[in-house]
Amino acid sequence: MKTPQIKPNWKTGIYIGNGVIAKPKLDVEHYKNQVKLFGKFEGCKPIIPYLYDCLLDGDGEEIGEDNAGYNVIKFDLTIAENEAFDMGDQWIVYLAEDSQGFVIERKIK
Repeated sequence: MKTPQIKPNWKTGIYIGNGVIAKPKLDVEHYKNQVKLFGKFEGCKPIIPYLYDCLLDGDGEEIGEDNAGYNVIKFDLTIAENEAFDMGDQWIVYLAEDSQGFVIERKIK
């Protein structure tokens, strides 16, 4: 059996046989620390910088502008993401970037 020599940078996991998929553990502490710092994510929920990283990897669904004129991206959370970030009953997160570069969560009804 061959062992990968480098860590993949995608979040979907690696099939290792017998119906098992090895997935990297989410580094929630990294994102909790990131929202405590000044900058793009200050004051956000820890899942916001995580989803922004996912956006940079090509994830998320662009749904257009909301009523405030923000270009909104929709993310459907997986069970692992929901549990890791303690999102409870929230399974969809909408992100936007304001004119000053801050990433914000939008409420879409």
